[in-house]
Amino acid sequence: MEDYMKKLIVLARLIAVVAVALFAVVTISFGILIPRVSAALAHAEDMLSNAETTLSKADSLISAANESLMVADKAIASANAAADSANQLMQDNTEAVTNTMQKINSIDFESLNKAITDLKNIVSSLSRATNIFN
Repeated sequence: MEDYMKKLIVLARLIAVVAVALFAVVTISFGILIPRVSAALAHAEDMLSNAETTLSKADSLISAANESLMVADKAIASANAAADSANQLMQDNTEAVTNTMQKINSIDFESLNKAITDLKNIVSSLSRATNIFN
């Protein structure tokens, strides 16, 4: 039995040594891992902060782009209105020019020339008649 007790004591010491070694390994592992995990979490926090800043800037840029698009839409609408006004003015002027050309084309120049010649003859006769009284 003494043999058995010695074996139990050796086994208990062996278990104690293994437990202490296991505790030391776990403690050293945590000692190594905790700073690395802490650094990784700090790095992740910095990245999230940078991502938040980037998203905020992107949001500002998108807002500015939307405002620029609204200004551009207003400018395009104004240009379209100006073009419509110019088109209407050209149509009105085209109609007026067409009407004027039709009136000019309807003038009988031969009759007008004959009337001018007749008027010239009459004025010339009147002029001779008034010269007689001078």
